Amino acid sequence: MTFDKGSLILVDYTAKVKDDDEVFDTTLEADAKKYSLHEENAKYHPKLVSIGETSYPVLKGFDEALAKTSVGDKLTIEVTPDKGFGARDSTKVRMIPLRKLGEDAEKVSVGDTIEVDNKRGIIRFIGSGRVQIDYNHRYAG
Repeated sequence: MTFDKGSLILVDYTAKVKDDDEVFDTTLEADAKKYSLHEENAKYHPKLVSIGETSYPVLKGFDEALAKTSVGDKLTIEVTPDKGFGARDSTKVRMIPLRKLGEDAEKVSVGDTIEVDNKRGIIRFIGSGRVQIDYNHRYAG
């Protein structure tokens, strides 16, 4: 039996990046500890999902796969960029002078998330007095 649009279901999951197996989200405390994501005050429990609805949002590809399952099924789902965090957009990668970061210029390093011009981005490169900031979603593409 599959789920109809609007069905409310509880789902446990562990989400990974396909290319490098980096775990970026989980509802399971054991996995949170295993992959160094554990937060002491967090409550680990199944996520409530409303199939096909935006009131309990999940990635579109995840939602579509859940709609085709039954209670108790265990799945491995691959979510494509268009149904996940979007495709990478090279126009969202900017090179700016390091001095534009002001006092933070001495504190930042590659991989940090920072806000510049009211946009959040990830530092991908620092060198020669410049910093490359990627404004794509961390898991885009």
